[in-house]
Amino acid sequence: MANRAAHGVMQIMPDCTIAYGQSDEYSFVLRPDTTVHGRRRQKLVSLAVSKFTAVYQFYWAHFFPETGRDRQSQLEAFI
Repeated sequence: MANRAAHGVMQIMPDCTIAYGQSDEYSFVLRPDTTVHGRRRQKLVSLAVSKFTAVYQFYWAHFFPETGRDRQSQLEAFI
């Protein structure tokens, strides 16, 4: 499911060349010449974590049809 969420981030960030996950962490690599949002780190992180969270929540029932959502997911972002 996290891979699907990462794919969602890559769809809205065309300069993202690769996304990779290890355990419960995901990293997104942008092209070195990207000009998306003026390369403002906090804006890029906010955009990525917001989209990741939205896709993660949206596809929960698809990946876990027998499990209801009893609370909201809490995801963190670091630079």
